[in-house]
Amino acid sequence: FKTKEYYMLTVIYFCAIPAFVLLSSIFVSYGTSKGLSSALAVTGVSVASLMQVAGRFLVSTASDKIGRKGAMVVCFVITIAAIVFLTFSTGTLYIVCFWLLSFTYGGTAATMPSLITDHLGTKNAGLVCSLVMIGFGLASIGTSFLAKAVSMSSAFVIAGAVAIVGIIMVLLLPKLGKNAA
Repeated sequence: FKTKEYYMLTVIYFCAIPAFVLLSSIFVSYGTSKGLSSALAVTGVSVASLMQVAGRFLVSTASDKIGRKGAMVVCFVITIAAIVFLTFSTGTLYIVCFWLLSFTYGGTAATMPSLITDHLGTKNAGLVCSLVMIGFGLASIGTSFLAKAVSMSSAFVIAGAVAIVGIIMVLLLPKLGKNAA
């Protein structure tokens, strides 16, 4: 709690969560209103689980090559694009948007611990990562309230705006030494 980076990382985690959490709880019901059959929507959920796993492996691996900040920016950009397309999508495009959100959700979950330890060190890493996950928890709770307070379209726009804040926060993180990812 003593460093600016701790708060920045907590906000980054907060910003990475709303789009996925917002859609994951209503994917099937909202999807049927977007032209999906129930069977296709259920299949979409199954593939979304695989996309989360793919995101965990691919984004974290990419973060070792392009840097954690670069990987997180890519996740936020994909999230924003998926949200933009989601607002007017139907059928297959709607499913693809959910898969992209699932991919970035998984990728963020796998990359954040490395980003955290890059900036805050490895001493007490488990505890520190848990404390940064306060952002995750607050975003999950806040997204539930958001979904009840505004229309679904407005909630998606807000989630996209929050992701833009996430990009800004990632870019504002201090630069690391040459050996850091």
